[in-house]
Amino acid sequence: MGLSEIRVSKIALEPLVSVVIPVYQSPSFIVHALNSVLAQTFSHYEIIVVNDGSPDTEILERLLKPYAATVRYIMQENRGPGAARNAAILEARGEYVAFLDSDDFWLPHHLQNQVNLLQADRSLSLVHSNNLWVEGDVPIRKTFRANGNSKHPVTFEALLAEECQIVTSSVVARRQAILDTGLFDVTFRRCEDFDLWLRMSYRGLRMDYDPGVQIYYRRNSSGLSADPEAMMHAQIAVYEKVASQPISLAQREIIARRIATCQARLDVEIAKKSLLAREYDGALQAARRAVTAVNSWKLQVAILGVEYFPHLFGGTYRAYHRLVRYRRRAT
Repeated sequence: MGLSEIRVSKIALEPLVSVVIPVYQSPSFIVHALNSVLAQTFSHYEIIVVNDGSPDTEILERLLKPYAATVRYIMQENRGPGAARNAAILEARGEYVAFLDSDDFWLPHHLQNQVNLLQADRSLSLVHSNNLWVEGDVPIRKTFRANGNSKHPVTFEALLAEECQIVTSSVVARRQAILDTGLFDVTFRRCEDFDLWLRMSYRGLRMDYDPGVQIYYRRNSSGLSADPEAMMHAQIAVYEKVASQPISLAQREIIARRIATCQARLDVEIAKKSLLAREYDGALQAARRAVTAVNSWKLQVAILGVEYFPHLFGGTYRAYHRLVRYRRRAT
């Protein structure tokens, strides 16, 4: 029997939770992710791994071989994380779906805690939690700090304003709620999760947040989220999609502010790239555009530096950039 033909989980014959793990170019992390699922205190689950046309399929399947009795394996052409998750959701047998990106991993109490929340309040469609950022295998800090950017209960307006952010690997949701919402939008390669949470909330589905740390969220330099320019473009596209729906004037104002902020962040990234390329006029123009939307003293200093001392300021920034990259590689 080939690995792609394995369809039955050894963990639970009638799973309550279907664990969905999309994989693309991250074989070095998949074992850690799977082991964190197998270490859960909650055992009524199945594991579905979706190979999203990964170019390192041979390595991936070799790593998955010891888990053949516990993993349902799906292989498809590369269509992006949303399409990979959709394939697993359609195959899932559990009442709940738990998402885990292949470069993240869970603490042992994660599934039990989230299932308890969903079963205690049947009106909830989705729950998510706090996380620890990890670089390499070193925890850095909590993703959401006290009084920070994740409120509960989750509302449509809070999601729009980014007063509440949802890390996908912390989500456990009712499978039927996701199906009823239309699954992930496969036209988005990035921010497809943000789009889904917004659509679920827009439909009036209730969500909540547990401030306890339940997962390790890995800052992966090769992941889709590692390209800030592409992320900003995708986020703007999601906001524009929401704005095409019947929404209130107040919600439109939130979207307009968020798009302006995203555009400013995009200009900051353009300015950084221009400094690295010694294109000082481009850096100055991008920084000036950004500062009109974001009142930042750092941007003001950058504008002065590029305007009056471009070679000195650019050289200093390039040295700083090299130092940051060195530290990340050394971690």
